[in-house]
Amino acid sequence: MVKYCIIFIVACLMNINVFSQNTFYKKEFDKEELANFFLREGASLKDDSNEFYKLKHKTDSADLGNYIYPILIEFNVDTLKLIEDLLKFQGDTSICVLPISCYDPKSSHIYMGQLKDYSIQVEALFIINQLYFNKSFSLYSPYPFVTNIETNKEASISGEIIDMAYEAYRQWYHKIKKIGLREARKQNIKPLDGYPLKWYYGLNIKL
Repeated sequence: MVKYCIIFIVACLMNINVFSQNTFYKKEFDKEELANFFLREGASLKDDSNEFYKLKHKTDSADLGNYIYPILIEFNVDTLKLIEDLLKFQGDTSICVLPISCYDPKSSHIYMGQLKDYSIQVEALFIINQLYFNKSFSLYSPYPFVTNIETNKEASISGEIIDMAYEAYRQWYHKIKKIGLREARKQNIKPLDGYPLKWYYGLNIKL
């Protein structure tokens, strides 16, 4: 009996440990970090008079995780739980320290529009793409902002388009949670299916 109690306690502790790892936090950059923060090719330094942030996984203690995508996760994690955690950043309009840029290394397209920054709530969705699509995320969402394909309007901070995107992602999350990630990918179920939205210059890829 004691043996089974010990096994049960160890299992519970392991579950608690895994749960605690499946958490993102918002790293704030101080002025010294911003002064030394060189962005991607062709971008200028951020204005350190403002506050800038970056979402990082709790297990990512490396400075490299401040500057790159896809995100760095050091341990095996529950992907569905991570997606659930990231959806909680809805409404956070803090500005991401990274600029709007193309994260598809194979693309030669250059965005010439007016958007320069994107919010933490948009970064959260962008990271969800990385978790779900894996290496194909940069094809589905090469740029971290969303376009309404009916109106050709773009959004990277907040507003109706971002609210609609979150609605789409929540519906998609409930669906894939019910059937599982493997089956969702097999059925080629994507977050923005059924909505007049797409990630800028993104492709309608097949999983």
